[in-house]
Amino acid sequence: MKPSLRDIVGLLLASRPCAKVSSLVSALYEPEALIAKAVGELEVASDGAVELRGNEVCVRDPVSLAIAGVKSGIPEDELARHLDWRDFEAFAAKVLNEAGLEVLRNVVSRVPRFEVDVVGVGDSIAVAIDCKRWSYSVSSPSRVAEAARAQVRRARLLAEHGASLGLPRGCRTLVPALLLLREGLPPVLEGSLVIPASALRTLIDVMYEALGDERVAKFRACW
Repeated sequence: MKPSLRDIVGLLLASRPCAKVSSLVSALYEPEALIAKAVGELEVASDGAVELRGNEVCVRDPVSLAIAGVKSGIPEDELARHLDWRDFEAFAAKVLNEAGLEVLRNVVSRVPRFEVDVVGVGDSIAVAIDCKRWSYSVSSPSRVAEAARAQVRRARLLAEHGASLGLPRGCRTLVPALLLLREGLPPVLEGSLVIPASALRTLIDVMYEALGDERVAKFRACW
């Protein structure tokens, strides 16, 4: 019997960065050949988030692995407990950087006091992202809406005070965004983009579409 993706993803996330193949064999009661085959299929499904290194299976990108799990039907709650906000920050920074944006993480202002998890800066547009690794049970629409309002406030402050925080010089349109593992939420809440992690690679297109969307808060940022 082929090992279930649900079991393998959970074990790999709990054991990261690497799990012994022998430990997977013991935990799943499956022969090593079937484990190796399942890991190979998972490597393809997760876009290289895992890889087999000798007698170990190593997690290269935990968020991409979790996204593959969500797409295969694993509940977000099961996956979210293995992730933290740092995983989401690293994932967002990686995707934005690959898209050609200049990326800054943990942008902190002391006066006025605010912090933005990830800022992606392009030639004419920028995005301020708040990374939430909330499970399904706590990411209710009302709580996400509250987080969206807070992110709109942070984006406004960033637009006004970013010049003193080492952000790239120039004038751009800044939009706020929330990044969550949960799927199925409205794409815009309280003025903020709401991006499921599985759709983050489309964020650049979404950002430009947001320029013509009256529901999205937009701030002129000249740093």
